[in-house]
Amino acid sequence: MKQKRALRRGWLRKFAALTALVTAAAGLNLVGPQEAQAANSPYVPARYRLVWSDEFEGNALNRNNWTPASGAWGDNMQMVYKDQPRNLYVKDGSLHLVAYREKNGVKTNVCGGQKVKTGKNCIQTRRYTSAMLRSRDKQYFKYGYYEARIKLPKGHSSWSSFWLLAQDKTYGDWPHSGEIDVFESKGYDPQFVQSTAHWFNKDKGKRDQSNNWNKKHFGINTQDGYHTYGLLWEPNKLTYYIDGVKTHEIKSPLRGTHSNGFMPFDKDFYLLLNHGVGGNFLEGHYNPAGGYIERQYVNGQDMSVDYVRVYQKK
Repeated sequence: MKQKRALRRGWLRKFAALTALVTAAAGLNLVGPQEAQAANSPYVPARYRLVWSDEFEGNALNRNNWTPASGAWGDNMQMVYKDQPRNLYVKDGSLHLVAYREKNGVKTNVCGGQKVKTGKNCIQTRRYTSAMLRSRDKQYFKYGYYEARIKLPKGHSSWSSFWLLAQDKTYGDWPHSGEIDVFESKGYDPQFVQSTAHWFNKDKGKRDQSNNWNKKHFGINTQDGYHTYGLLWEPNKLTYYIDGVKTHEIKSPLRGTHSNGFMPFDKDFYLLLNHGVGGNFLEGHYNPAGGYIERQYVNGQDMSVDYVRVYQKK
């Protein structure tokens, strides 16, 4: 694995140098993550430098960077997040978030998650365990280029995500302080990727969001190999990338809870990685109501993360 990483880094340095040479020779002034100006990634914007990363080397999670989640989540998801080796481990230079169907199920309090629910029986049985990591209170940033290289699981009912939430909830609980989704996926469609952002719209009195970008036939299979998912977060714009190709952007001004131009994305946000099972986002046959989730889920589905990196302007 060390030899593999050394070879990859050597290739990336050569790629960056070659790109810079060709660009200079052609008199081009490229803008955006295709510039290959950073030694560690060919997709980093010019004038951005690495300020933090987790390369998932060694054989243990760096808990100075991440806190594993425990318990159930919202959105009708059918797993319990566990901090245990079978669901969460580091090996061969990658982080592994692995989902299993549990024969006897797991009793859990389902009233937590992103939105607290009340007025019902909170103790329920979930049939799956999986893993989620959060960098809250440990690693959080405002603006910059965020990048993760990930191979997604093949489970039909897997719902995998790389996203950001507000560190201090300055404007209130979710969705008032915002959410940025670098990507979300649907396991039953390996060519589906969605990117968006959420906030609270005081005019509507409820959550609002950008027009989603999603592509069911983007030309890549997210489950057969590693792909790079990027977000360029600037004061007045969010721009999304897959393998260096721009897919979507969200521009200000947005209607929201305050009026400084790009609300509420002007505070520190922390990072999340999760491998969910089931849930409303999956729709149709593969959410719990469809009945396919248990018949078609294969144990040991693995969301593999090669690295997570954050770059900011020099």
